[in-house]
Amino acid sequence: MTSALAAIPADRLFPVPVDVAPQQLIAAVHSAATAVILIKSVLKLHAGETVVIEGAAGHVGTKLVQVTHALGIQVLATMNRRDFDRVATLGSQQNYDYRGDFAAAIAQQYPQGVAGIIDTSGKVALQTNLNLLGLGGRIGLITEPTGNQFTFDVRQLYMQQQQIQGFVISHASLAQLQSAGTIVNQLMGQGRLLDDEYQVLPFSKAAQAHHWVETGHTKAKLILMPD
Repeated sequence: MTSALAAIPADRLFPVPVDVAPQQLIAAVHSAATAVILIKSVLKLHAGETVVIEGAAGHVGTKLVQVTHALGIQVLATMNRRDFDRVATLGSQQNYDYRGDFAAAIAQQYPQGVAGIIDTSGKVALQTNLNLLGLGGRIGLITEPTGNQFTFDVRQLYMQQQQIQGFVISHASLAQLQSAGTIVNQLMGQGRLLDDEYQVLPFSKAAQAHHWVETGHTKAKLILMPD
């Protein structure tokens, strides 16, 4: 096997936390950093505020729950009912079945609205989410809505000073990545964020790995290692 080296700037490197398996970190770090940057830098949520995380049982959803809980933000989460107990152990204060009228339940419990909503599924109507926001509330999108189109009440948006922001980590700045890296390291050092199922495959199986991802063959994170 031929070895290869890569020169990486020191300001882009972080040590692996003590007692954290490197492969487990690799499986978790992309979604974990996405969650931290989205909460801290994009939506600028603060301790004491309330956020709704839609699709909280997925790869990014579970990281969002753990990060917001660790930062003192109250977490309301939507998911399949079978995932309620698991997500509650990660830090959600209230869980809602996404197949029911969760929006009506949240609106009744929080008549003044919530500070933020993060839609990881793309299955919730934008106007439904805007109606749940309070004054100055923010929506974070990390996927496109079903059909890639939506309509909403523009007057409500500007009168309530609401915001809709998309985010993909490939556009994150170095400062955002450095800040996220510090928080991710702290939480991983506490045993958090390391809940991903993963499978290791050799480089020679790269084509198979791509096929599995494209066809939804597995929900596990796939890690490629040298043969």
